Amino acid sequence: MSDLKGIQIQKWDGKKETFDRFEAQVTAVATILDVEDALNESNYMGFPTDREYDLIDKTAPGADEYKVKIYQQNKRMCALLTLAQSSSHGLAVINKTKTSDCKYGRADKIMKSLKTKYSPKDTGAKIELELALDKIQFKFANDFYNQVTATTSMYSVSMTEEELCTLAAKKCRTAMYVKMILDHIRNAHAGTSTMDFETIMDQITEIQRTS
Repeated sequence: MSDLKGIQIQKWDGKKETFDRFEAQVTAVATILDVEDALNESNYMGFPTDREYDLIDKTAPGADEYKVKIYQQNKRMCALLTLAQSSSHGLAVINKTKTSDCKYGRADKIMKSLKTKYSPKDTGAKIELELALDKIQFKFANDFYNQVTATTSMYSVSMTEEELCTLAAKKCRTAMYVKMILDHIRNAHAGTSTMDFETIMDQITEIQRTS
């Protein structure tokens, strides 16, 4: 874990399947530390070079206050992103944003590059998620729910409640539970209940615990 004044972020291993979780943590930590402006490209208008920043009189009231703020936020965010890497992949992306005029790099460009490479929102990502879900076995509903939730959290694309319920029906090998899931889907279509993957898994779990 990387630690910045008590704020911790799970180190990222440079793998595509763990990037979305890493990105969510980066955003949360940036918000807590009040440096989230450094993640937004639109906030870099007039961003000073290292030399320009050094020449700013920080003691003068209101002197280039915004430039000082975004420079310091970017410096802190780049340090956090560097400490959060446990592989060379992320470090390589960080180093690419460094120049002779910007020795710390650019936090917004770092996250944009990482997101483009490791979290593409396209058909391929959806297929990868479906293949990962297909590997999960349905024995106990609670375990199945937890594994499905953990797997979907690793991808930038999502599955609808109906897709998850349908997956459960396909993976389940107990006729009574399959009927419960299909009835749940039919009732939702009829408007007599709400389609909810967690709810139907909880119902099956209660039966499994008492049987």
